[in-house]
Amino acid sequence: MDAALRAEDRDPATLRRTVGMDADRPGDLAGVIDAYERLGIDDLIIRLAPGTRDALDRLASALGSRGH
Repeated sequence: MDAALRAEDRDPATLRRTVGMDADRPGDLAGVIDAYERLGIDDLIIRLAPGTRDALDRLASALGSRGH
Protein backbone atom coordinates (compact mmCIF):
# COMPACT_ATOMS: atom_id res chain seq x y z
CA MET A 1 0.00 0.00 0.00
CA ASP A 2 2.79 2.40 0.89
CA ALA A 3 4.47 1.84 -2.47
CA ALA A 4 1.21 2.46 -4.34
CA LEU A 5 0.65 5.69 -2.45
CA ARG A 6 4.20 6.89 -3.08
CA ALA A 7 3.79 6.07 -6.80
CA GLU A 8 0.90 8.55 -6.80
CA ASP A 9 2.94 11.15 -4.87
CA ARG A 10 0.82 10.66 -1.76
CA ASP A 11 2.35 10.46 1.68
CA PRO A 12 1.42 7.07 3.20
CA ALA A 13 0.92 8.78 6.56
CA THR A 14 -2.14 10.54 5.12
CA LEU A 15 -4.05 7.25 4.79
CA ARG A 16 -5.99 5.93 7.78
CA ARG A 17 -5.91 2.18 7.92
CA THR A 18 -8.96 0.37 9.25
CA VAL A 19 -9.44 -3.34 9.85
CA GLY A 20 -12.48 -5.26 11.01
CA MET A 21 -12.18 -8.36 13.12
CA ASP A 22 -14.41 -10.87 14.87
CA ALA A 23 -13.91 -11.36 18.60
CA ASP A 24 -15.88 -14.59 18.75
CA ARG A 25 -13.24 -16.97 20.08
CA PRO A 26 -11.49 -17.08 23.42
CA GLY A 27 -7.85 -16.18 23.24
CA ASP A 28 -5.39 -13.38 23.62
CA LEU A 29 -7.61 -10.55 22.43
CA ALA A 30 -5.23 -7.92 23.84
CA GLY A 31 -2.37 -9.53 21.91
CA VAL A 32 -4.35 -9.44 18.67
CA ILE A 33 -5.21 -5.77 19.19
CA ASP A 34 -1.54 -5.01 19.92
CA ALA A 35 -0.47 -6.86 16.77
CA TYR A 36 -2.76 -4.74 14.61
CA GLU A 37 -1.36 -1.62 16.26
CA ARG A 38 2.19 -2.75 15.46
CA LEU A 39 1.14 -3.16 11.83
CA GLY A 40 0.12 0.51 11.76
CA ILE A 41 -3.64 0.03 11.88
CA ASP A 42 -5.30 3.28 12.97
CA ASP A 43 -8.84 2.01 13.61
CA LEU A 44 -9.99 -1.45 14.60
CA ILE A 45 -13.64 -2.38 14.27
CA ILE A 46 -14.35 -5.30 16.59
CA ARG A 47 -17.49 -7.39 16.15
CA LEU A 48 -18.50 -9.10 19.35
CA ALA A 49 -20.13 -12.45 18.80
CA PRO A 50 -22.18 -13.30 20.58
CA GLY A 51 -23.18 -9.77 21.46
CA THR A 52 -23.46 -10.45 25.15
CA ARG A 53 -22.42 -8.67 28.31
CA ASP A 54 -19.72 -11.32 28.81
CA ALA A 55 -18.26 -10.56 25.37
CA LEU A 56 -18.28 -6.83 26.13
CA ASP A 57 -16.60 -7.47 29.48
CA ARG A 58 -13.94 -9.59 27.74
CA LEU A 59 -13.25 -6.74 25.31
CA ALA A 60 -13.10 -4.19 28.14
CA SER A 61 -10.67 -6.41 30.02
CA ALA A 62 -8.45 -6.83 26.95
CA LEU A 63 -8.39 -3.08 26.33
CA GLY A 64 -7.68 -2.36 30.00
CA SER A 65 -4.78 -4.81 30.12
CA ARG A 66 -2.98 -3.08 27.24
CA GLY A 67 -1.83 -0.15 29.41
CA HIS A 68 -2.69 2.56 26.85
